Amino acid sequence: MGQSYAKNHTAALHIAVFNNCTEIVKILIDAGCDLGLFDYRLQTVLHIAAEHGYQNIAELILLAGVNLELLDKQKKTSLDIAARSNHVNVVDMIIKADQFHKWKQDCDAESFGIRNVTFKQDHRTETQHIRSILWKLATKYLKPGEWKTLAQHWHFTDAQIRAIEQQWTE
Repeated sequence: MGQSYAKNHTAALHIAVFNNCTEIVKILIDAGCDLGLFDYRLQTVLHIAAEHGYQNIAELILLAGVNLELLDKQKKTSLDIAARSNHVNVVDMIIKADQFHKWKQDCDAESFGIRNVTFKQDHRTETQHIRSILWKLATKYLKPGEWKTLAQHWHFTDAQIRAIEQQWTE
């Protein structure tokens, strides 16, 4: 099966994402637009959101369950694009979404009562303490490269690890 392309090489959803029109993107996703459709640059809407760092739109697309393995014309995933564009928050969101969807496949997420999922950074005051402990662990107690052992233990993919490395080495 080949790739699906938008007629006239650009779909309405691609235009809405490119122009950062969050409300229109939400309406089009709710209407069932194909998130895996490629535009004239052979990019999906998540590739475009990742390239431009559009966090709100990226989250809408990720929550809709987009295929994260789709490649653009340069054989890059949306995660690769976000990392290359140095959009740390979008990289983080894509990794969280991928991990969440894999976890959801492996267990009955409904039995956990999970309803309001977000892939954005957590800035709530009630989680600030645990975030500061984890940051201290990562920056003061782990030796160089030990974070990779943790990431592999938590089933991060090689692509996810490369994307994280790219954020911290540039």
